[in-house]
Amino acid sequence: MDNYTSLIDTIIKNEVAGLPVHEIVLDLGPIPDYLISHAGFPELNLAINARVISKAHFDHGIVASKLKRLPLILAEPKHLYKSANENQADSVVVLTFYV
Repeated sequence: MDNYTSLIDTIIKNEVAGLPVHEIVLDLGPIPDYLISHAGFPELNLAINARVISKAHFDHGIVASKLKRLPLILAEPKHLYKSANENQADSVVVLTFYV
Protein backbone atom coordinates (compact mmCIF):
# COMPACT_ATOMS: atom_id res chain seq x y z
CA MET A 1 0.00 0.00 0.00
CA ASP A 2 2.94 2.36 0.58
CA ASN A 3 3.86 2.27 -3.11
CA TYR A 4 0.23 3.00 -4.01
CA THR A 5 0.02 6.02 -1.69
CA SER A 6 3.35 7.35 -2.96
CA LEU A 7 2.09 7.06 -6.53
CA ILE A 8 -1.04 9.07 -5.64
CA ASP A 9 1.21 11.88 -4.40
CA THR A 10 3.39 11.66 -7.52
CA ILE A 11 0.41 11.71 -9.89
CA ILE A 12 -1.09 14.79 -8.23
CA LYS A 13 2.26 16.58 -7.97
CA ASN A 14 3.07 15.95 -11.65
CA GLU A 15 -0.40 17.06 -12.76
CA VAL A 16 0.02 20.35 -10.86
CA ALA A 17 3.43 20.83 -12.51
CA GLY A 18 1.85 20.33 -15.94
CA LEU A 19 3.55 16.97 -16.43
CA PRO A 20 0.70 14.44 -16.31
CA VAL A 21 1.62 10.77 -16.08
CA HIS A 22 -1.71 9.32 -17.19
CA GLU A 23 -0.17 6.09 -18.48
CA ILE A 24 0.64 4.78 -14.99
CA VAL A 25 -1.54 1.88 -13.82
CA LEU A 26 -1.92 1.46 -10.07
CA ASP A 27 -2.63 -1.94 -8.53
CA LEU A 28 -5.33 -1.78 -5.86
CA GLY A 29 -4.85 -5.40 -4.81
CA PRO A 30 -7.30 -8.28 -5.00
CA ILE A 31 -11.01 -7.71 -5.40
CA PRO A 32 -12.47 -7.70 -1.87
CA ASP A 33 -14.16 -10.93 -0.76
CA TYR A 34 -17.43 -9.06 -0.17
CA LEU A 35 -17.65 -8.09 -3.84
CA ILE A 36 -16.80 -11.63 -4.93
CA SER A 37 -19.44 -13.24 -2.71
CA HIS A 38 -22.23 -10.64 -3.01
CA ALA A 39 -21.80 -9.24 -6.50
CA GLY A 40 -20.25 -12.17 -8.33
CA PHE A 41 -17.00 -10.39 -9.18
CA PRO A 42 -14.23 -12.69 -10.43
CA GLU A 43 -11.14 -13.28 -8.28
CA LEU A 44 -8.86 -10.78 -9.99
CA ASN A 45 -6.82 -7.75 -8.97
CA LEU A 46 -8.33 -4.29 -9.17
CA ALA A 47 -6.43 -1.59 -11.02
CA ILE A 48 -6.91 2.09 -11.75
CA ASN A 49 -5.01 4.33 -14.12
CA ALA A 50 -3.49 7.68 -13.25
CA ARG A 51 -5.89 9.54 -15.54
CA VAL A 52 -8.80 8.40 -13.34
CA ILE A 53 -6.92 9.48 -10.20
CA SER A 54 -6.30 12.93 -11.73
CA LYS A 55 -9.91 13.29 -12.85
CA ALA A 56 -11.25 12.24 -9.44
CA HIS A 57 -8.98 14.70 -7.66
CA PHE A 58 -9.03 17.73 -9.95
CA ASP A 59 -12.44 17.48 -11.64
CA HIS A 60 -14.50 15.92 -8.84
CA GLY A 61 -12.73 17.22 -5.73
CA ILE A 62 -11.89 13.87 -4.17
CA VAL A 63 -9.11 14.66 -1.70
CA ALA A 64 -5.81 12.79 -1.89
CA SER A 65 -6.34 11.19 1.53
CA LYS A 66 -9.52 9.48 0.28
CA LEU A 67 -7.84 8.36 -2.93
CA LYS A 68 -5.04 6.86 -0.84
CA ARG A 69 -7.63 4.88 1.14
CA LEU A 70 -9.44 3.63 -1.97
CA PRO A 71 -8.45 -0.04 -1.53
CA LEU A 72 -9.82 0.03 2.04
CA ILE A 73 -12.95 1.94 1.02
CA LEU A 74 -13.74 -0.58 -1.73
CA ALA A 75 -13.41 -3.42 0.79
CA GLU A 76 -16.37 -2.07 2.81
CA PRO A 77 -19.09 -0.91 0.41
CA LYS A 78 -22.28 0.59 1.83
CA HIS A 79 -24.59 -0.77 -0.89
CA LEU A 80 -24.52 -2.82 -4.07
CA TYR A 81 -26.95 -2.14 -6.89
CA LYS A 82 -27.35 -4.70 -9.65
CA SER A 83 -28.57 -3.57 -13.04
CA ALA A 84 -32.28 -3.99 -13.76
CA ASN A 85 -31.43 -4.09 -17.47
CA GLU A 86 -31.27 -7.74 -18.53
CA ASN A 87 -28.73 -6.79 -21.22
CA GLN A 88 -26.39 -5.66 -18.43
CA ALA A 89 -27.02 -8.44 -15.93
CA ASP A 90 -23.36 -8.47 -14.95
CA SER A 91 -23.27 -4.72 -14.20
CA VAL A 92 -23.04 -3.59 -10.59
CA VAL A 93 -22.79 -0.16 -8.98
CA VAL A 94 -20.77 -0.21 -5.76
CA LEU A 95 -21.69 2.66 -3.41
CA THR A 96 -18.74 3.20 -1.10
CA PHE A 97 -19.45 6.32 0.94
CA TYR A 98 -21.46 9.51 0.96
CA VAL A 99 -19.68 12.73 0.01
